[in-house]
Amino acid sequence: MPRAADIPSCPAIPGPVAGNEQNYEIELITPLFGGGVQTRETDPSFPIRPTAIRGHLQFWWRATVGAKFSTKKELRAEQTWLWGGASGEDGRPSRVQVRVELVEADTPVACAGFERDSTDQSRYRSMPDWKKPFADTDLPYALFPFQGQMAKGRRTIEVAPAKCI
Repeated sequence: MPRAADIPSCPAIPGPVAGNEQNYEIELITPLFGGGVQTRETDPSFPIRPTAIRGHLQFWWRATVGAKFSTKKELRAEQTWLWGGASGEDGRPSRVQVRVELVEADTPVACAGFERDSTDQSRYRSMPDWKKPFADTDLPYALFPFQGQMAKGRRTIEVAPAKCI
């Protein structure tokens, strides 16, 4: 085991350059399926993670700017310069820093629920009952992973429907 004197100190992470900081106030107009410690459960104290926003920004940067580079090597170099690198020679911190503040989230609610079968109250219907704002749209087709799952025999719910805020 190395001694404390042998362990190099952590390099300083540069803060934002004065004048380059931009603030945005963003309001969601669609339900958000967040993440958290528990699978399929939104963490009400931290529903939107800055790393997730950075990941989406990086994806859209590549989708909109990536075509201007003639080789993958050029794209990778520019991407590393802006978004940082994971390890090795190009390991550097990202120039893009995201901070989430003042999150006002509604109470998480289940997006779907299961109703009892009208002919056999000991069983559930085969399809979930989608809640507002999903019920009157085609969203249930696309959001099937969030609907939950009944156990074999349709007598119990194996996976509860996901909650959204």
